[in-house]
Amino acid sequence: MKRHPCNITENQMHQALREEEFKLFLQPKVHLKNGTVTGAEALVRWISSDGRTFFPNDFIPLFEQNGFILSLDHYMLKQACRLIHFWIKNHLPPVPVSVNQSRQTFLKPDYVSRLQELIKTWQIPDGFLILEITEGIALKNETELNSLLSQIRTLGILTSMDDFGTGYSSLTVLGNLRIDELKLDRGFLLNAAEPSNTRARIIMEHTLQMAARLQIPTVTEGIETKEQAELARDLGSIYGQGYFYGKPIPAEEFHNKYIICKK
Repeated sequence: MKRHPCNITENQMHQALREEEFKLFLQPKVHLKNGTVTGAEALVRWISSDGRTFFPNDFIPLFEQNGFILSLDHYMLKQACRLIHFWIKNHLPPVPVSVNQSRQTFLKPDYVSRLQELIKTWQIPDGFLILEITEGIALKNETELNSLLSQIRTLGILTSMDDFGTGYSSLTVLGNLRIDELKLDRGFLLNAAEPSNTRARIIMEHTLQMAARLQIPTVTEGIETKEQAELARDLGSIYGQGYFYGKPIPAEEFHNKYIICKK
């Protein structure tokens, strides 16, 4: 039996999926001007039967290597759809949920048809499911990728570019891909928050301005202090996400804290 770093066997992966040991956690996305929770990012935690908790960095690289990420991505999409459906069915005010998707999953030939099946099964309204992808996906043929993004948008699903600014072709991606949201990597904010780093603030501000002119909503990631939140807002970011507003919490806790109180 093959065993990997952090003592995970391949048999354990499949068993964990069957027994739903992969748990849906949610981190709030907040409107920077009024502090309203306007959405959530879905994040996975693996809580094993023996009580151990694995974080994404413990297993995602392995899953991307051995192909299991395809199963996990679909599972997380299903969990997010199921939660949105639950909110709507129970007459609760839902918020859009963003789900990270790997390059392997996003570029699978049957990806759109599987999304269509999920949307139909769980009756998800337009705009409530958001797929988070990274710049690495942009290495695919641009015309084909925009066609894929268009098909996804036809289903009422939005696409967000995550960790923007970490690649070498960020501006090309921004100009050429028809994405619906831009999430700035936390490195933008960390650099811009340094008092002496005027260049970083100028770069972040102009990136946000370009996105605004392209009518692409922006999210600044990694906000940990009030000062960082104010800086991101003042530089032009619409939304923010980070520990200042809330850490990732179990879906049930998010439901109790942010959804029920809005009813």
